[in-house]
Amino acid sequence: MRSSALYPRILPEQVKQETQQDIRYNFAFGQDSTRTHNIHIPVKTVGFLSNEIRPVAVRIVDEDAATTAIEGTDFRLLPTVIGANQFEGNIQVVLLRNPRIAQEEKQVTVELMTNAFFPRYLYLDSVNVYKRAKITFVDIFRKPDEWDGIFSGSTFFAGYGLGRQFGPYSEAKFRLVIDVFGTAIIIPFTRARTLINNPVKPPGYFSEDQWRNLIIVLQQRLIDFEAANGEPMRDENGDVIRIPDFNVIF
Repeated sequence: MRSSALYPRILPEQVKQETQQDIRYNFAFGQDSTRTHNIHIPVKTVGFLSNEIRPVAVRIVDEDAATTAIEGTDFRLLPTVIGANQFEGNIQVVLLRNPRIAQEEKQVTVELMTNAFFPRYLYLDSVNVYKRAKITFVDIFRKPDEWDGIFSGSTFFAGYGLGRQFGPYSEAKFRLVIDVFGTAIIIPFTRARTLINNPVKPPGYFSEDQWRNLIIVLQQRLIDFEAANGEPMRDENGDVIRIPDFNVIF
């Protein structure tokens, strides 16, 4: 009898109802000229390869307010396929910048479904197992979602976010951080340290050495400002901007 592991599939049955991946994006942290942003969600199959292109069934979850964005206005869902003789592909969601997301955040939730090519199970991501992916996006300059803590799946762990390295949030401090780091997309060090062995690093990844050096640059910026102006740099609330020393103890 053929082992069930040999049949094409994309999600272990025992966890298919229990897991969801959360993805967040803020247009305000990028270039003003950026009008779209592509989200790529990896799909990896298990079983035999095929010499034909295999479509993957993906639906937009609209029940229980899982999706508040409007397809065609706020986002586009592109066809998902596994190429010939391939075992990996990507769900592709194109986020569209418009006045609606400058007022409030929107979200779209996609879910993998079975079809004739993958009649059994489906899964997302080559490491973590998910059936759904929720994408939350907005176009408002504000505190990053992972300043006060980090997300793991749909669980939030307070105290392990960017604030652990930068201290309390203010818009002026964050703009200074963006200027020094060269980007507003910054993976908290508590998460970055788990990616050290990944051959391909995601956007916003900084190594421990880079973190140490950039924190020193931030601190020196504050010292230079005070020397040049005779008073410390203050934020929009009138509070002195401070950057703590880099700390890897958790």
